[in-house]
Amino acid sequence: MKPELFALLCTVATVFLGIIICLAIDRLCAPKVAPPGAAESNGAVTARELFERRLLNSQVELVEEYYGRPFPAALRDLYRNSELLRKRDLVYRPAGMDDPEGWTVSSFLPADLAALQDAWFRIGAERFPFAEDEYGNSFCVHMDTDADPRAVYYVDEDGEEIEEAAASVEAFLEGLQPDGTEISA
Repeated sequence: MKPELFALLCTVATVFLGIIICLAIDRLCAPKVAPPGAAESNGAVTARELFERRLLNSQVELVEEYYGRPFPAALRDLYRNSELLRKRDLVYRPAGMDDPEGWTVSSFLPADLAALQDAWFRIGAERFPFAEDEYGNSFCVHMDTDADPRAVYYVDEDGEEIEEAAASVEAFLEGLQPDGTEISA
């Protein structure tokens, strides 16, 4: 057998073996997630439960370390407010907004490194997404500044359209309404 062919076969075998090992590790280490509607008696948790655990156990310090900047005070307060974090399908209607329907905030997002990894390619590495609408569009703040308060931006799922939604996180939270009733942050 020619040395070049032998080297190629060894390379292919090594890559294949590496893939098999990675898949085995991933399968062994992945949390058990029950399919929707499945019985919970086997100890598995639903994807929604995993999401809520991440949401309610923020890792603000790790996010600060990731960006190398302090977390905005209003966002820090938001992640301490478990009642508000659990709310879903809110509507953001700032004063003077022309659209009577406003922007839907389907849920808040966890403040952890996994959320950043999920979003960085869509919205850019300098933005922190803290909420999203039903289409995956994000409400985020720029983390490449120490300014506080920081404006809230609405970024579409492709990262294309960027629009200022509120002058500050406080103004954004004050503009949230469930079913037309104002809530306080």
